[in-house]
Amino acid sequence: MRPGLVTDPGDYPWSGYRSHAGDAAMHWPTEPEEYRRLAASSEAPASAYRELFKQPLAAYDLQAIRAHLDKYCAPGSGKFQDEIEAVAGRRAKIVPQGRPRKPKDGAEE
Repeated sequence: MRPGLVTDPGDYPWSGYRSHAGDAAMHWPTEPEEYRRLAASSEAPASAYRELFKQPLAAYDLQAIRAHLDKYCAPGSGKFQDEIEAVAGRRAKIVPQGRPRKPKDGAEE
């Protein structure tokens, strides 16, 4: 197993999974809107939340997460990465290594 990855989301110490799945009491100022929309009743979101984690990640998604973590970059949309860059003051996107390619003769940049 790679360092930093856990087999069960409840094992990650900085995760809110245990609270959202109903396994532990954590007192958040408010529950995220996305969490409340998972189910109609106040008890059902925890059950629906646990179901989300029963499906394994697609190999492509897992590969993308690992690539970003290996380079200390933020996985997510371009907008999310832009926001992280603004807050953190550092690059959050994976950029190609090396110098940009020169245009071919007669081609415009």
